[in-house]
Amino acid sequence: MRSLSHPLPTDRSSIWLALLRHLSDADPTWGAGGDVEEGFAGLGDVDLVAPHPTWAQLEGSFLRWARERGLGPVVSCPHRAGTLVLLALGPPGELFFELEATATKYLRGRVLYRAEDLTGLMTMDPRGFRRIRPGARSLLKFMPNGIKWGGRRRWSRDKAERVLEGVRADPEGARAAARLFTPIHEALLRAAQAAADGRWDRRALLEVEAWALARSAGHPREALGRLGERLRGRRNCAVLRAIGSGRRVPGDPEQWLAEVERDHDVHRVD
Repeated sequence: MRSLSHPLPTDRSSIWLALLRHLSDADPTWGAGGDVEEGFAGLGDVDLVAPHPTWAQLEGSFLRWARERGLGPVVSCPHRAGTLVLLALGPPGELFFELEATATKYLRGRVLYRAEDLTGLMTMDPRGFRRIRPGARSLLKFMPNGIKWGGRRRWSRDKAERVLEGVRADPEGARAAARLFTPIHEALLRAAQAAADGRWDRRALLEVEAWALARSAGHPREALGRLGERLRGRRNCAVLRAIGSGRRVPGDPEQWLAEVERDHDVHRVD
C-alpha cells in the first residue's frame, strides 16, 4: 500500500475545497448537504447530495482528486442505505477523508426525499462550491436525524439550537424544504422552529411521525427490508465499523484493507 509518510495539516479546508469546487462544476445536481466545517477542520466527514445515476461519475472524480493529492487507497462502500461512502486514506493513524453522498433519505423504511428533489434548494457558498441553503440544510438535518420514536428529542437542547440556527437565519429556505413534506410541512416547520428556540413541540412531531408511519404501513415489506438492510450493513461492514470508531483504520492497514476488499471496491493508487 502506498501511504503518505508526512502528516496532513489539521486544517484540511484547502484539500476539501479543491474537491467541492470541482464537483460543483462537474454536475449541477451535486452539492454539499451538511455542515462542512468539521470535515474542513479534520474532525469529521463531508456530506454531499448526489443522485444515484451519477455515482460512478462521482467515484471517478473522488479517485482522481485523491491521486492528485497523494491520498489513498480509496474505498467505495455501498452498505449505508441510499448513500455512497467514499474514503481516501492518508498517513497511518490519521483520520481518513470521508465523503458521504446521499441519493435517497429514508424514514421508517420509506423514501423521505431524493437528491433530485433538493436541486432547487441549493446556493453557491462564497468559497466557490454549491451547497444546500442554510434554512433547508437545518430542516433536512432535523428531519429525520433529530427525532426519536414518539416525537421524543434525540439531540440535546444546545445541539438542537446550534444545528437549527439556519431555520432562524434563513426562514424562507426552511419553508422551501418543508414543502417537500406535504401534507405535514406546517407541523414540521413548527417543530423545527420550536427546537431552534430551545423548546420542543412534541405534538407537532407526533403529527409528523403519524404521517411517516401511515406511509410505511402501506408498504410493510419494503419498510422491513430497509430496516434489515440497515442492521446487516452496520453489523457486517468493516468500513462502517471504522467510521463509527473514530474514522481511522483500526490496526494494521494492510490487514484491514484485505478484509475490506472482500465486499468493497478498493482502488490502489500506486
